[in-house]
Amino acid sequence: MKTLLSLMLFAIGFNASAHSPVMVSLGEVEATVAFLKPPKVGDYATMRLTFEDASSRQLVTPDAAVYVKMTMPDHGHDGVPVERASITNGVAVFDDMYFMMGGLWEIQVSLEYKDGRVVGPASFHYQLDQSGHHHH
Repeated sequence: MKTLLSLMLFAIGFNASAHSPVMVSLGEVEATVAFLKPPKVGDYATMRLTFEDASSRQLVTPDAAVYVKMTMPDHGHDGVPVERASITNGVAVFDDMYFMMGGLWEIQVSLEYKDGRVVGPASFHYQLDQSGHHHH
């Protein structure tokens, strides 16, 4: 529980931008978030997660599947699970992230290891206005 709380506290306050990648901490690994196709209202976005060892900063491929969930905390939306992705050569790509409306989105990232361990969720926020533009 202490680990989960510290992960949540670490991730609070990070805002994703097309220009400055965000990092989420998932135990012994950190994931750098980048949108290859930026979020736009009524369209699918593509997000890439690149995994590094938290201490050595070396690219790593955790023996885990990555799960992403999208929520809109201001609207009380419970969230939209996004397909799970596998990690290949330190990278996982999600190309099915549908942003149905503008507003504050919370993106939650979890790792589920093959031994059954789950790390996360760690989250970051993405503010999208109705015209599909991102605000810092």
